[in-house]
Amino acid sequence: MDCIGCYEIDWKSRIISVTDSSYVVLDKHAGTTVGETTDNIEESCATFSLRALDSAEPLKQHIRLITAQKAVLSLLKLSCFILLQI
Repeated sequence: MDCIGCYEIDWKSRIISVTDSSYVVLDKHAGTTVGETTDNIEESCATFSLRALDSAEPLKQHIRLITAQKAVLSLLKLSCFILLQI
C-alpha cells in the first residue's frame, strides 16, 4: 500500500519539536503510516521526517496509529518507551 501524497508533504514544516537525545514531535498527516510496515518499509512518517531532519539516526515508532488518523505523535531516537500526553 502506497503512502498517498507522502512525496508532496512538506515534512520539515510538520516537525513540531526535536530534542537532542530522546524524540521528535511530529504533526502526522492523515493517510500516512507512522513507521514501516511489512509491505512498505520506505513510505512512512519516520522515514520522511528523518530525511527532513537530514539525519542518519533512525527514528523508532512507539505507538500504533491508524493510517487515516491525523495526530500529533513522537518518534523515538532511543529504544526506550516514552509516554507523551498532549
